[in-house]
Amino acid sequence: MKLLGFNDLKEKKRINWSRVHLSRQEKAGKFKHVNLAPQSIGWIEEEIDAWIEARAAERSEKPAQIAGNVVDRPQGSLGSEPPSEAIAAPLYRITSAEKRKAENAELWPEDQGAAS
Repeated sequence: MKLLGFNDLKEKKRINWSRVHLSRQEKAGKFKHVNLAPQSIGWIEEEIDAWIEARAAERSEKPAQIAGNVVDRPQGSLGSEPPSEAIAAPLYRITSAEKRKAENAELWPEDQGAAS
């Protein structure tokens, strides 16, 4: 059994996370460190390798994203309904500006007439 230190995770396993993020991952149950001394911890290399292999297996199980699957709103149609051919598309991208405009219209409908 081989133990890896924090720097070994970065150099040997290419896990370039900060100590804080690594701690979050441990709290989420993805990693578990071994206490070596009051101010020293390490990770078991076999467990890290198993985690990396599981991540690779997850990647191969996910369906590939098909290019052109996302329909962008045509230029100049801000606030209008999506084109009919976009309705059948699996995904429709709405910009954050459009979301804010819709939220503002719900909150302050009287202001929308004055802004136009």
